[in-house]
Amino acid sequence: MKRNDDHAPTQTSVASNPVLMHVGMTLRQAEKLLIVATLQHTEGNVREAARILEIDRSTLYKKTKLYGIVEWTRERRKEAGKPPKSAS
Repeated sequence: MKRNDDHAPTQTSVASNPVLMHVGMTLRQAEKLLIVATLQHTEGNVREAARILEIDRSTLYKKTKLYGIVEWTRERRKEAGKPPKSAS
């Protein structure tokens, strides 16, 4: 079975946003870090983050709930829709 990599992130996009992980970290901790970093990269865009992570959007929603980052995602989406604050 041939894999279709049309939607896979490029090496450049992955390498330009490193995530610090270490030996001894649990898989759960590493997964949470990667999800948070990807959501930060996409400014809370769950659809884009799921595409980058190559998982279904519903799976990503479940994982954000599991790891307690649901509220953070909602806040990022709200902030992304607001105009930039002007310097007074």
